[in-house]
Amino acid sequence: MPETPVLPPCATGSLARREALVATASRVPSWLVLEQPGAWGRDAVFESGLDLMVARALVARCRAAGVRPILIRRPPRGRTGQGDGSGFRRCYLAHSGPRRSWLESLEVDDPATLLDLDLGPLASDRAPGLGPTVAGPLLLVCTNGRHDRCCSDLGRPLARALAGAGAGAGEQTTGDVWECSHIGGDRFAANLVCLPEGVYFGRVGPEDGPRVAADYCRGRLSLEHYRGRSSFPALVQAADIFLRGATGLTGIDAIVPGDSNPSPATRPTSPSWPRPAPSRSRGCRPGGGSGSGAGGRPTPAPSPVGPTWPPGPGSTTSSISPRSDPGGGRIEPLSGSGRRVPQSRRRSAAATVLASSMATVVGPTPPTRG
Repeated sequence: MPETPVLPPCATGSLARREALVATASRVPSWLVLEQPGAWGRDAVFESGLDLMVARALVARCRAAGVRPILIRRPPRGRTGQGDGSGFRRCYLAHSGPRRSWLESLEVDDPATLLDLDLGPLASDRAPGLGPTVAGPLLLVCTNGRHDRCCSDLGRPLARALAGAGAGAGEQTTGDVWECSHIGGDRFAANLVCLPEGVYFGRVGPEDGPRVAADYCRGRLSLEHYRGRSSFPALVQAADIFLRGATGLTGIDAIVPGDSNPSPATRPTSPSWPRPAPSRSRGCRPGGGSGSGAGGRPTPAPSPVGPTWPPGPGSTTSSISPRSDPGGGRIEPLSGSGRRVPQSRRRSAAATVLASSMATVVGPTPPTRG
């Protein structure tokens, strides 16, 4: 019987393929972040110490309100068991908007009390006052190894480095470091998500982590690790990164979106307008590899279309349709001569066109929070 080949972890395969980080941030406008110490399973909210009935009801309410639930726990150096030892757990409510973001905190002694919380205001650009406003950012490192082993193998060293270095001790604010459950893009581990702006960083090593986090706390982005912002659609994420690469702007709010959903009258008709392809890659599983399909054939590299939250019916994630653009029209992937336009050219053209609808603000601009 032939031996089954041992495949490399998904993060190793992604790096070997030189897969770009561009426009891979999950689309998440609002967040509910709950402290849950202890071990997590593959589906962390349902496979943790949370009461299963409470977990199901909380996820259903979050899904209905367009809010993404995330579990957090302290890195090993700061773990003290249940919460902080007082019997209370920390809960954060956040909104990641394209122009305005906010972050509030609560303390709960029983997660079931969150079922009485009105999640509707989390969609607003204005902080609803459900709890005290948090001045410093939240730094979340995905370490959910039961979901994907790359997250634990690469995420835990980053979380320890950030906690050990007191990451976030910048000139303006101090960040709060937590391990978190799955946030999307396991193949880009180690992943760092910064709230309230919903900024995604990928392939952040423990040696680079403190610098990346400190820059963010000062209102700057480390472009070499920047995946995008969760408040932007995938194509707007691409335009944002394209503009930053061309201009050298690193301020979080140095570039703000204009009309990210062009009307048919203003949408370009050039055949070079790109067609995003659905992602077909699979993350590696605990104790297993990734990057191959049936028969050991390599899995095609995914496109940089980020997943959305909440997921579509019957699926874990949903993305932009491969046959439609943000304006609702069809996309023609062929050039005028009938030859297929390379994906890299189509992607670049998208960023160029959308960049024209985005305004730039030259100079240091601290993020708008609260």
